[in-house]
Formats: sequence, structure tokens, C-alpha cells
Amino acid sequence: MTVDVLGHSTVRLNLGRPSYFISTPQAHRIHHSVDPKHYDANFGNTFMLWDHLFGTFYYDPANPPTAYGVNEGIPVGFVKQQALPFLWIAKGASAGISRVLSHLRRPASGVRLGY
Repeated sequence: MTVDVLGHSTVRLNLGRPSYFISTPQAHRIHHSVDPKHYDANFGNTFMLWDHLFGTFYYDPANPPTAYGVNEGIPVGFVKQQALPFLWIAKGASAGISRVLSHLRRPASGVRLGY
């Protein structure tokens, strides 16, 4: 958890070459950049090992991202953002229940019970 908090901080932590292996705030900020060349990059919160293995590592200290964020579907405000995952869960559960109920209401065509 401590490393995750550090990775999401606004602290400048210049480790030089280790920044290619340890997820520093500068390296992880690329993950949150709105620049399309940074999409799907730098998922690591502690180490960048998986990013190197899967080809998702990107780091250019000379050209850091200038804008961050999520462009769609995220509400403004702390309380709304904290409630959002619960709304997503509720919508998913509601859709799942609707699918189950629709299957229960349909007549079983061509199915015979062996009584």
C-alpha cells in the first residue's frame, strides 16, 4: 500500500536508472496520462517487471506527460468517485439478475425431463 500511495503522489522522485525497474511517481504518471501514446502503459505499482515482459513499459523522462485524467464516465467530486464502484457493482448485479430471470421465464423448448 505504501508504494501505491507513493506511485500516485505528486512527489518527484528521481532515481535515475532504477526508475526503469521501480515504479516511481514519474513512471506511473504515464499510466494516467491523457496522451494516446501513453495509453495501456506502466501498470506496475511497485516494480515494472510485468510491463517489461508484456511490452507495456514506457518512460521518457525528457518528455513527461502534461495532462492526466480519465475522460469519460468518471464523476467530479470525491464522494461521487468513491461511490462509483458500488454503482458499477449494482448495475452488474442487476443485469445478472435480469438475465437469470429471463431464462427462468422462458419456456424450455425441446427439453424433456426423464420422468
